[in-house]
Amino acid sequence: MTEKEKWHLPMVFLCALGSLLLLFILITGCSSLSPTVASTTTDTTNSTNISVTDYYGNTISLSQPARRIICFNEQAAEILAAIGAGDQIIGVSQSFVNESFIMNQAPNAVSVGNYWTPDVEKIITLHPDLLISAGKPGSPPQSINKVVAANITVLYLNCYNIQDLANDTRKLSRITGHEERAEKYAQFSERYLSLVKSRLANISDNHQPGPRVYFESWYDYTLSTPDTFVNDLLTIVHARNIAENITQSSATVSPEWVINQNPDVIIKIVTYDMNLTAVHEEIMNRPGLSEVRAVQDNRVYVLHWDMVASPRAAAGLVYVAKALYPDLFRDISPNDILNEYKMEFLREYDARDAFYPRL
Repeated sequence: MTEKEKWHLPMVFLCALGSLLLLFILITGCSSLSPTVASTTTDTTNSTNISVTDYYGNTISLSQPARRIICFNEQAAEILAAIGAGDQIIGVSQSFVNESFIMNQAPNAVSVGNYWTPDVEKIITLHPDLLISAGKPGSPPQSINKVVAANITVLYLNCYNIQDLANDTRKLSRITGHEERAEKYAQFSERYLSLVKSRLANISDNHQPGPRVYFESWYDYTLSTPDTFVNDLLTIVHARNIAENITQSSATVSPEWVINQNPDVIIKIVTYDMNLTAVHEEIMNRPGLSEVRAVQDNRVYVLHWDMVASPRAAAGLVYVAKALYPDLFRDISPNDILNEYKMEFLREYDARDAFYPRL
């Protein structure tokens, strides 16, 4: 080997070593960028990403879907059961523990008092992620303040007014992680609300005014006044509430007052322990009411309360719309809507007749 070749070999080795060193620097330099990306991803995962606004305008935020829910709101519990979140309910109000079509979908639920007198100690021991209570006009009840003081998150929703039902359902879907089934449920309510509105689009106070309605509570001669959700329902169907000028939230009137108002239609609200046929007969035979147009035209109806104040309010809306405008809803059966609800969402719901006389 010549002297020149002896010097050439080390130089080749050094060049190769230098190339490897440069390559190593480039690789490690690029790799140093990855921790920043990983850190950003981790921060997004851990941040609060579920927010809903409740009945009182409070923003409720959760970092993940609620898995342990106390429910004082029966209507909210029914929706949770219907959208597949029943097993996330761990506590319920004593007032609806006997509603088997709800409770059978909530196998982990125990009674924890009620809306007015919650068993706060028991609630605390259950370690809930969230308590759902009813949202009602005015301020939240003082009884719930004890729960709030225990650092338990409270969400107020009503879940019964047909105007808000779809929106409330979507809120429950976000906080429980059951968006797909809840969307189907929300669209069920929206579909029938839109159907009624579209068919009554030509009815207004100024053009083809709707009928005048006496909507009586389960107490005789007690009115549904303008500040009630029943009045909201009458507004949707373009009916005129004969109590529109009464400012009291719950007013009782005399038979003479009703006779003087001479309503076109009478709708009586009842509970499930009342016999619809017997109530209808009693109204038709009340002294003096024989002079009223609604009785003379046989337009007196009896409606179960939870058809206008529950997640099934879509069926209640159609019952009322068909009673007021039978020709416009001749092809629609409210009973079929209840059966659809049963088959699609809660198989154990008793889709019994909720309206009399049957339409």
